[in-house]
Amino acid sequence: MCPSSPGTPLRLTAKTPVSPLEVQIGAVRKSIDAAVLPADRSGDGLAVCAELFGEISTPKEDLRDIALTNLNPQDHLAIALCNLTRMETGETWWQHSLTTEAVCRFMEALDVERIAIAQAYGRTVLPGREVLQQALDASGASLAELHRMLVGRGRDLLGPKNLSMPFGLVPLVLLAELAEVPVPLFRSGIAVISACYQRDFIRDNDLIPELSKEIAAMR
Repeated sequence: MCPSSPGTPLRLTAKTPVSPLEVQIGAVRKSIDAAVLPADRSGDGLAVCAELFGEISTPKEDLRDIALTNLNPQDHLAIALCNLTRMETGETWWQHSLTTEAVCRFMEALDVERIAIAQAYGRTVLPGREVLQQALDASGASLAELHRMLVGRGRDLLGPKNLSMPFGLVPLVLLAELAEVPVPLFRSGIAVISACYQRDFIRDNDLIPELSKEIAAMR
């Protein structure tokens, strides 16, 4: 837990409120990847980040790097689809404990699609399992074993109550479409979740129309 401390700046990227004055911290990161729009203002944008948060930003070429290295949208899709009724009923549940062998197989199948998108743009990204292996210093462990290790080390997280669908998964599918990369699992996941919630999550992303010029330049 992290008690609120007036005057103390906090950089929290994975957190769950547990009371008005406390949050559960899911991860403490030494650095955060950052990209700026427009790209020619990158120096200015990163300078603002440094002033606000300190020297923790790792500059990336553009937003494609950010989208393609972010594992949360795909991982949360697999975890949430396999635990959807827990989310719907507001159950308090533990994410890593319930990331079972079947969920991990789904996550790794989604990872194959993410890596294919990255390769189409000439980008190199690590598989999600390798990212977690490095974080836990556990080379060779399976994804399910890695999640059990997190539980054993007291690093389990409360499961999500919503999804980063419009602003996490939808941009990935757009990148895939621009590069003509088939992503049936990503597309199906969005369609299934949209049907469950009776919402058009693709239309819910109101940033894509605002980025039409940048998107056109990627074609």
